[in-house]
Amino acid sequence: MSDLEQRVKALETKVKILEETLETLKDMQLSDQMNNYIQSKSRDLKLVDLLNSVTDNGELDLSKERESIEQIISNKKIIDENIEKSLRNTNTFLNNYSDPSYFDYEDESGIVSSWYDNDTYSDINLKKYIGKGIRITSYNGFDSKNIVIPKEINGKPVISIGENVFKNTKVKEIIIPNSVKIILRNAFEGCTNLKHIALPNDLTYIGTCCFSKSGIESINIPKSVQKISRGCFGQCINLTKVTLGCVKIIENSAFFGCRNLSEITLPTTTTTLIKKCFSSTNITKIIIPSEVTKIQSDCFKGNRNVTCVFLGKETEIVFLEDNSNIFYNVNMIYCLPGSNVQKVARMNGISIKPLSEFRME
Repeated sequence: MSDLEQRVKALETKVKILEETLETLKDMQLSDQMNNYIQSKSRDLKLVDLLNSVTDNGELDLSKERESIEQIISNKKIIDENIEKSLRNTNTFLNNYSDPSYFDYEDESGIVSSWYDNDTYSDINLKKYIGKGIRITSYNGFDSKNIVIPKEINGKPVISIGENVFKNTKVKEIIIPNSVKIILRNAFEGCTNLKHIALPNDLTYIGTCCFSKSGIESINIPKSVQKISRGCFGQCINLTKVTLGCVKIIENSAFFGCRNLSEITLPTTTTTLIKKCFSSTNITKIIIPSEVTKIQSDCFKGNRNVTCVFLGKETEIVFLEDNSNIFYNVNMIYCLPGSNVQKVARMNGISIKPLSEFRME
């Protein structure tokens, strides 16, 4: 069999399994949606418990809502078991059908071209991967739309996807093995055909502008990722659903210009929201966890009439260098008595209501 015939046969097999993978991705999206709902409603219930503890009125009975959540959790467990089975099949596919000859690569060096990324790269101790595996540097396969990244090359694990590797390409579906720990800057920037992507469970770092201006519609950030880098999903105009795992820091312009993003749930691990991280989105209501210590004053600049619900007293609003002292586009704040944000609210003419009056719609 000629080399071309072998490639065509491999491609046919790949397309078949990619179709199966698409079904798995749909299940994963459903699971993510259920998880978002569970987290949102669980947070509502905790908030109601808090309100019940501080109000003199009769307690709200949410027993039916608790039963509903338990049923959804049970259904999600079944879906997740099916996903796990499909992913095992996908791993078999990765081992048998991914072709390393389609990729250029090098030993992981820990070197990045951007000074900003280089600082970030060092800050989160990713240099521990130097020499521990392979970095993909470019793709040269003849199928530019359906791509499978190999789990290993020459006996070494593929641990990173390099800078600009798929930037502005026609990639539509891509399978990334769980061996990948690092995706460097601009790797998928401008990939307008890329609607969904399953990120590896042990992914540690997603670089600057990694998915900016792509066609991503939903994204599930693994729990191993602690930071959403600068401009990571900037101007992803189709992005509507985001699950943030255990993220601590959301950096400058991380979701800037995601104009169809109207809702986001911050995990309790979140500590810092850096400038313009949700600027020019459609977010109009957001709950700020008590662990958030700093939120910059232009996080919602370009939005309309944002309501912020502060669960903690110690959150500090950090103003821009121009000393404008404006908390941009926030028109309503719910907070606890004695909260740090009350002074800022009064200074900006923002309506203040006690946290006990907040109700999720």
